[in-house]
Amino acid sequence: MRNTSNEAVCYICYENGKGKAMPIVLVSSKYQIAIPKAIRTKLNIKPGQKLSITESDGSMLVTPIPADPVKFLCGIFKGQPSMTAELL
Repeated sequence: MRNTSNEAVCYICYENGKGKAMPIVLVSSKYQIAIPKAIRTKLNIKPGQKLSITESDGSMLVTPIPADPVKFLCGIFKGQPSMTAELL
C-alpha cells in the first residue's frame, strides 16, 4: 500500500542489532521537505530558523543554526586549559 499523503511514515532500521523507527518524508516538486514534529520539538526548530545542510557518503545532515552563534559558543571552552597561557 502506497502512502499518498504528506504525513511522515516510519520504517524500522536495524542498527547494532536494535530496531529503530525512522521517519520518512516526501520531497515536493519544489524540493521541499517537512521536518517531522517530534524532531522539530526535540531540536527546538522554529519557523524562519536557518539550517545547515551537508552531504557525506550519500547521506544528508541537517543541523539547526543558533539564532545568536556567538552567544551559543560563549563559554564552550570553560574548564579547559587557557590557550592564552599556552601562547605566551
